[in-house]
Amino acid sequence: MIRFGILGALELRDGEGIEVRSVMAQPRRTALLACLALAGVSGFVRRDLLMGRLWPDSPQDRARHSLNQAVYGLRRSLGLRTIVSRGDEDLGLDSARIQCDAATFETALREGRREEAIALCRGDLLPGFHLSGAPVFEQWLETNRSRLRQAAVSAAWDLVDEAERAGRMADAVSKARRATALSGEDELSVQRLLRLLARGGDRAAAVRTYEAFARRVRADPGVEPSPETKALIAEIRGPRPDSATASSSPPSSPAPAAALPRQGLPLVGREDELGRLEGLLANPHSRLVTLTGPGGVGKTRLAVELALRNRAACPEGTWFVPLAGVTSADLVPAAVAQALGLAPGEGDSGVAVGRYLSHRSGLLVLDNLEHLLDAVGFIAELLDRAPDLRIVVTSRESLRLHTEWVLPVEGLEIPSDASDDPDGCGSVRLFTEAARRGKGVFRIDEGNRRSVGRICRLVEGIPLAIELAATWTRAMSLDEIGRELEKSRGFLARDFRDGPERHRSLEAAFEHSWSLLDEGLRAVLAGLSVFRGSFDRDAAGEVTGAGLADLAALVEKSLVRRLPGGRYELLEVIREFAGEKLARDSGAEADVLVRHSLYFTDFLARLRPALAGPEKDDALARVGTEMDNLRAAWGTATGRGIQSALGSAADALFTVYDCRGWHGEAEVAFRKAVEGLSRVPGSNGDDGSRASVEGILLARRGAALHRLGRSAEGRGYLQRALER
Repeated sequence: MIRFGILGALELRDGEGIEVRSVMAQPRRTALLACLALAGVSGFVRRDLLMGRLWPDSPQDRARHSLNQAVYGLRRSLGLRTIVSRGDEDLGLDSARIQCDAATFETALREGRREEAIALCRGDLLPGFHLSGAPVFEQWLETNRSRLRQAAVSAAWDLVDEAERAGRMADAVSKARRATALSGEDELSVQRLLRLLARGGDRAAAVRTYEAFARRVRADPGVEPSPETKALIAEIRGPRPDSATASSSPPSSPAPAAALPRQGLPLVGREDELGRLEGLLANPHSRLVTLTGPGGVGKTRLAVELALRNRAACPEGTWFVPLAGVTSADLVPAAVAQALGLAPGEGDSGVAVGRYLSHRSGLLVLDNLEHLLDAVGFIAELLDRAPDLRIVVTSRESLRLHTEWVLPVEGLEIPSDASDDPDGCGSVRLFTEAARRGKGVFRIDEGNRRSVGRICRLVEGIPLAIELAATWTRAMSLDEIGRELEKSRGFLARDFRDGPERHRSLEAAFEHSWSLLDEGLRAVLAGLSVFRGSFDRDAAGEVTGAGLADLAALVEKSLVRRLPGGRYELLEVIREFAGEKLARDSGAEADVLVRHSLYFTDFLARLRPALAGPEKDDALARVGTEMDNLRAAWGTATGRGIQSALGSAADALFTVYDCRGWHGEAEVAFRKAVEGLSRVPGSNGDDGSRASVEGILLARRGAALHRLGRSAEGRGYLQRALER
C-alpha cells in the first residue's frame, strides 16, 4: 500500500516504506496527487477542473497535454493502476493501492470515528507548499486547508463535550488542549479551554494557560489579548465586579423586524441543525455563523426558521437581508440599511448601519452572500461596532473571517436501503408534504413506502431536489420517478466540492427537467436566467421571445414560479443552472444580456418624464419593482460599454437615486459606467456622441459626490463634463 501524507509534513512512500522522491521533487505532480486524494465521496475529479487549477495560463490543448504527461509520470512512479479513469473526463485514485491521511481523516469523520480522525491530524494541509503560477490551486489549497482544520477542531471539541458530560474532567482538559493546538492557539479556543479549566476547579492551570497565551500574543509589538479574554481571566482570578459598577449600554428603542420570506412547506428534519445554531448564537463568542452548502440544500429555509424562533429572544430586532439580486459588494451596506428601515440619507450607508446597530441586540440574516464576498470587511467592522449583534450568513462558501463559525448544511436524513419504516426520516417527511401540496391527497402506505425511500436516496436528501421530484407525482407513478432518476444516478453521486462547482447534487434533477423540454422551452428557460428577482410577461417576451404558453408550460413543470399579481420568478438555484446552460453558447448569452440591458434601460428612460412630474410616486414604485433588473441592466451596459443604453438611462437613473437618497450607490454606478465606456474603443464617426455620453456620466458622478458631501471632488468631475 502506497502511503501519501499531506497533513503536516509531506510524505509519499511506496509499499516497502521507501520515499518516492521522483514525485515529491515535482510540485505539480504532488499537487495533482493531492487534488485526486481530496476528490470527496465520488472519488473522481474532472480533467477540465484539474487543468484549470494546475495550468491556468496554458491554452487548453497544452494544459491537457501537461495533465496527460503528469498522469503518465505518476503511473510510472506509483504503478499503472494507481491513477484510474472513469470515462474520458474523470480521474481518481485507487483507494486499494494508495492511502492518503487527509482522505482517511474525512472518511473517519463521516463515519463518526472522531478519535481516529483526530489522531491522523499532524498539522495543516500541505503547510508551506506553494505552486507558482497556479492561483486557482493556491485558492483551492487554502480553502481545503481551512475546511480540514475547522473540521478537526470541531470534532476535537465534540470529544471534549462528550468527556465533560461523562464527568471525565481530566480527559476533557486533555482533549481541550489538543483542540486548542489544532486551532493554532486560536483565541476563541483558548477561551473555551480557560472556561473548562475553571469549571474543573483548576484556576491555577487556567491562569498559567492564559499567561502563556498572552506571552505569545505580546511577542508581536502592540498586540494584546482581546478585552473579552482579559475579562474572562479576571473573572477566573477573582470575584466578578459588582454589577452596579458595570457600564450599561445606551438606551435604545425597539426596532421593527424586517419581513421574513414566506415558506411554502414546514421545516422538517432540521432539529439538530437548529439546536446547534441556537447554541452557537447563545454563546457571546460565536456571533458570526455562516451556513454553507450547495444550492438548494436549504440554507435560507434554516436561517428563516432560526429567525422566526428567536424573535422573542431578539426584541430589539430581527432583520432579513436578501442579497441574491445585489450585483456588487459595494451595495451590501445599502441593502442592509434598507432592511433595517433606515431613512435614505446622505453619506456612507455602512457608517449609518454601524451607528444604528452599535447599541442594539438583535439578529441579522444575510442571505445568499457567495457572490459578494468582498463585503466581508463591512461584516467584520459591523461586528466590531455592534458588540451585541448576532449575524447569520448563508453562502456557498465560508467568509474566511477569524471570528466566523461555519455550520455546513447537508441533505436531510435518508432511509437505508433495508429500512422497513422510513417515515421518520426528514427527507421522506418533506417528500410527503411536497407531494400533498401538488396532488392534494398523498400519504405513505405499505404500497409506496419503499418507493418514496428510494427516491429520497437517489436525490441524496437535498430538499430542492426532493420538492422537484415530488412535483412529478402529478404525472408519474413513484416507480416511474425512481426509474427516471436512476438514469442520472452517476451525476447525483458526485461530491459537492468536485466537478463543476455548483449544484453537483442537483444536476440530475435539473438535467432531467431540462431533458423533458423541447428546444424552444430550453432557449426560453436559459434566457430567463438573466433576470434578477422577478419579471413580468412583457419583459420575458422582449428579452427571450417567451409567449404566454411558454411561461405557463415552465410554471407547470415547476421551473418558473408565478407570483401573486402576475409576475414570475426563478428559484435562485434554477436560475444559476439555466445560466450555466446559456453560458455554453457565448453568442446567445451575449445577445440575451444585451437585449435585457436595452429593455430595462429603455424602460427607465421612458419613465423620465413621470419621475420629474406629478406621477413621480407611481413611477418610483414601478422602478422599485424592477430595481434588481435595472441594476443588472446598467451593469451589463457598463461592462460592455453599450453607449446608447448608458446615454438614454443616465438621467432617469440619477433621478431615482436622488429621490431615494441612494447617493453612495449612485457614485459607484456612474464611476463604473465612466470606466466601462473608457475601455471600449470609439466607433467611426461617433466621437461627438460618445463625448456627449461621457459628459452626462461625469456630470452625474459629480452630482452624486456633491450629495455625499465631497463637493471639491464633485466639482472636478463637473468641470470634466463641461469640457466634453
